[in-house]
Amino acid sequence: MAGFGENPTERRFYHHKSKFLLRSLPVSSIWHALELFLVYCIFQLPNTGNTPLKIRKCLKRSLQELNLDYVDLYLIHFPAGLKCDDDTTTPLTLNAAPLELDLTTNLEAVWKEMEVQVEAGCTKSIGVANFTEKQIRRIVKIANILPANIQIEMHAHFQQVVLRKLCDEHNITIVAYAPCKFQVILCWKFKTYGH
Repeated sequence: MAGFGENPTERRFYHHKSKFLLRSLPVSSIWHALELFLVYCIFQLPNTGNTPLKIRKCLKRSLQELNLDYVDLYLIHFPAGLKCDDDTTTPLTLNAAPLELDLTTNLEAVWKEMEVQVEAGCTKSIGVANFTEKQIRRIVKIANILPANIQIEMHAHFQQVVLRKLCDEHNITIVAYAPCKFQVILCWKFKTYGH
């Protein structure tokens, strides 16, 4: 039996829960759980960390907070970053909408720094989320280490045929989010009709 757990490091929602969970379990319980499940730890680079200078800082902070030496997979969460203060990873408009995209994000430079994290032993593999076919081609063109995984929206009504073919050509595994689109539709219907 194997289990799959993802820990997106979007600090506002998930990070503190994971930290509490890992630190609150007795060691014997953790080892018992490891006997039952294959634990695979995935982190996502926060959108405010999409610059080469912030990648290591974001990853190290996440590793320290969760008391880990490395993660199995580190993902670039989104191809464009969010603008933030130079010395932090807090968005400039955290409490106001809309957040401001940093359209100067250099995907190639970000990817090269992600490769450095693999070489440093902070992560075993690297990947992307929410990237298009064109963006994947840009990464593949300059990569010494190809993306191990891509997380994308994929379901019966949005099959991503061209992107799936490209990933197959380069042995990039795919994880679909929202594979059961009906859940989103049901939520929309309930909100629309007041059920």
